[in-house]
Amino acid sequence: MKEKGQSIAEFVVVSPFLFLLIFGIFQLGHIVLTFVMVNHAAFIVARVGVVYADDAGIRDSRMSLALRTAMPVKGDKYVKSYVMDNNLFVTVTYKLPLLFPVINMALVKAMHLPEYKIPISASCTMRLEA
Repeated sequence: MKEKGQSIAEFVVVSPFLFLLIFGIFQLGHIVLTFVMVNHAAFIVARVGVVYADDAGIRDSRMSLALRTAMPVKGDKYVKSYVMDNNLFVTVTYKLPLLFPVINMALVKAMHLPEYKIPISASCTMRLEA
């Protein structure tokens, strides 16, 4: 009669770790997907910046528009660019809000982040043609 509730007790002990593992896999996949998206957005923004390299005001506005088009997600996304030695350097940063609150709290404490968002950035360099 004592073995009747053993499987329920084992499930109660193991299930939090199992769910944490499953949610962690989903979160890691979301982070990798976002990194690929930010990397592609940096390439697209740099390409647009090279095409509109003649006027800095037009270039910056077109690069911001290209960032909004390449990354159609809500949230904090930034583009920084500068020209040096006939090269255009572009850095795109996106603050990724995490999917699961438990993982949020663990990562914020482990990585000493001030908020529940992970900054993901990618850079791209393209040569300006004359």
